[in-house]
Amino acid sequence: MAMSDVIFLMTAIAFVLVALLSTVATLNASPKFTQIANGVIYGSCVAALVSVVLAAWFLFGPSA
Repeated sequence: MAMSDVIFLMTAIAFVLVALLSTVATLNASPKFTQIANGVIYGSCVAALVSVVLAAWFLFGPSA
């Protein structure tokens, strides 16, 4: 496993933690803050997915 794989996987874990903490922080928040948090949560999940795809690409891709 190369160092770039570890960096992408750690980044994915960080984005998932941001999404989780945003969810917990806005459980009893006003609708405006909940709407903002939804954008943060969806963005974090998309960024985590992209990071996992990049890690898999560097791990299993052609080593030219």
